[in-house]
Amino acid sequence: MILHYLAIDTVCAVLAWSLLADRLVGTGPHALSFAWTGAGVWLVYVADRWLDSLPGSTELKPGARHRFAARHRQSLGIAWIIVWSVSVASALVVLSGEILLAGTFVAALAIGYLLIIQRIPSKNESGKLRAGGGLAVGILVATAANLFPAIEGAASPWIKIIVWLLTAWAFFLQTRCTRLWEEGETIPWLWLLIFTIVGALAAIVLGEIPAAVAVVSLALCILVVDFLKIRDKVAVADWILALAGACGWITALMTGAWGG
Repeated sequence: MILHYLAIDTVCAVLAWSLLADRLVGTGPHALSFAWTGAGVWLVYVADRWLDSLPGSTELKPGARHRFAARHRQSLGIAWIIVWSVSVASALVVLSGEILLAGTFVAALAIGYLLIIQRIPSKNESGKLRAGGGLAVGILVATAANLFPAIEGAASPWIKIIVWLLTAWAFFLQTRCTRLWEEGETIPWLWLLIFTIVGALAAIVLGEIPAAVAVVSLALCILVVDFLKIRDKVAVADWILALAGACGWITALMTGAWGG
C-alpha cells in the first residue's frame, strides 16, 4: 500500500505505456527520458494529493491516499522540493530547447488543471467526478507518457498521433473505472466491452497490434479486479494499467514492431 500512497504505482503505469510508445514510434530507450517522465508524473500526482489533503479542499470524501498525504504533509513537501530541484536542474543542463519547452508546457497544463479543480466545487456527493474527470486526466497523462517518444521517435507524425490517441483511450478507460471503484460501484460490463472493442479494433485497423493487446489486457484486468472481492480496488488500478502496458510492450518485442 505504501507504493500506492506514494504514487509509485502511477509512475510505473505511465512508464510502462511510455515504453510501449517508444517501441511503436521507433525511439531508442533512454534512461534519462524515463527518469524525467517518471519524476514529472510523480510531482504532479503528489502535488494533487497534497493539495487535496489541505483544509478547505474541494475533495469532499478524502481517501486513504489523501489521509496519508495529510499525515506526512511536511515530509512529502520536502521530498517534492528535492525531486523538483533535481529534475529541473538536470533538465536545464541536458535537454534540448525543444524538449524543454514541450515539457514545460505539459507541466503547466497539469498544474493549471490542478488549480482549477481546487477551485471548482464538486457537483456530486463523492467529490470525484469534476472538471472533466477521466477525459482531462487521460489526455494529460497520455501526453506525458508520449512526450519524449513523440519528439525523438523516427515514426511519421501520423503514427505518433495514433499512438497518443490509443494511449489516451486506455488511460481514460482506466480512470473512469477507478472513479467508479472510488464510489463503491461496479463496472458496467457492456460499457466496458463496447469501449474495449472500439479501442482494440481501432488499433488493429491502424496497424498497432501491440496497442490492441494492451487495451484488451487492461479490460481483462479491470474485469478480474471488479469481480474479485478486493478491499481497496483503487489501490490496484494503476498496477493493472502498468501490467497492460507491459503486455503491449512484450507483444511489440515478440512481433518485432518498431515504428519508423
